[in-house]
Amino acid sequence: MYKQHYMLLLLLLFFIAGCNNNNINYEEDDLYQGSGKVVFVTPKDGNVLPNKSKARYTLSLHGFKPEGKEFDTYNRTHSAVREKPLEITDNTKIYDENGTEIDPTDIEVDSIVEFKYIIAGKYQLEAFNVTIVKRASEASE
Repeated sequence: MYKQHYMLLLLLLFFIAGCNNNNINYEEDDLYQGSGKVVFVTPKDGNVLPNKSKARYTLSLHGFKPEGKEFDTYNRTHSAVREKPLEITDNTKIYDENGTEIDPTDIEVDSIVEFKYIIAGKYQLEAFNVTIVKRASEASE
């Protein structure tokens, strides 16, 4: 009798753990690459993107314009601004120039970044990972 209860409890714990996993895995073929200069790092309130990811920050990037038919709606939507938005979510990994994982708040304005991203909806792109290529503080030296 107790063995059945333990098995049921264990099964329930695995189910709960599986439901709480917010990480989304993507195949390499699903990812696009880009780069740009960081103009703003804007905190978000965790609004949910169309692909169910929660946006935590938005990077506004100068010099980034995705190309291809799949980006037509995104580019039309953001055509009035020079800085294109890229959403940082709970799933995004951010690395400094040494490969150490850092927080979004550690990204300096005017830094040069490279990133891999996915299309999160017609109007939004979600960063899969972001790597700082050159910090703004290095550029001024």
